[in-house]
Amino acid sequence: MDLSTGIKIYLTKVVKEQAIPFTLSLGQDDLSQALKEIENGNYKTFNNKQELMKELNNED
Repeated sequence: MDLSTGIKIYLTKVVKEQAIPFTLSLGQDDLSQALKEIENGNYKTFNNKQELMKELNNED
């Protein structure tokens, strides 16, 4: 099946069901780990997009 056919089938199903035809979820292990890190204060905050981008790009 080519990409165009796959997308057409997917979009037809979305219209028919009026929803995304699959469940979106974050694995329980990933979610549990993320919540533990937040509870332990192991997270960073940023005041603006530039600070975030600097951190993501590891610019010092």
